[in-house]
Amino acid sequence: MAVFQPDIRPARTLGAPLRAVRVLTRPRQARVERVLFSAVAGNTFTRDELVAAFAEFEKTAEFETPNYNLLVDWGLAYDGLNQPDKALEKLRQAAAIEPTAHIYTQIGYIYAKRSQWTEAMQAFNTAEKLDPRLAITYMYKGQVYLATNQAAAAVTEFEHALALDFRLGVAQEGLATARQRLSGR
Repeated sequence: MAVFQPDIRPARTLGAPLRAVRVLTRPRQARVERVLFSAVAGNTFTRDELVAAFAEFEKTAEFETPNYNLLVDWGLAYDGLNQPDKALEKLRQAAAIEPTAHIYTQIGYIYAKRSQWTEAMQAFNTAEKLDPRLAITYMYKGQVYLATNQAAAAVTEFEHALALDFRLGVAQEGLATARQRLSGR
């Protein structure tokens, strides 16, 4: 069975590892530390940092209804701890609040990591409909096609991704791999 390539990072990071940033908020006059994620190259989370983030997410959720960004961050943290069901739950909640291409790429990403190709492609197709200019959608679709031995379709998706953003290194590598498979090497 094909495995979704692990070197693909969530679209939220645009290729950069995640880093925790502490932000002080005062919902309902209570001072609560809230952990947000931002894309900053060179920093990654440890398991302990991800676990600590959950306490902060839960504290914040006690004082205010979780918004789109908090739910996305929470879902990505669950993904970082390899808890895909919980990750999908939070990401779906975010999609219910704000159905964006970004959130559907994240949902598709989780499904793809689980080799649930149909569900992954449905999410990526939704992302494409919401924002046809989001290059990472096509990169992820190309990865799914590579993982399912559909090299010709992968080439098309990787080329589309690179036409929108030539800097996507994973798409460049995927395109080279797909072309190599097509040539029989």
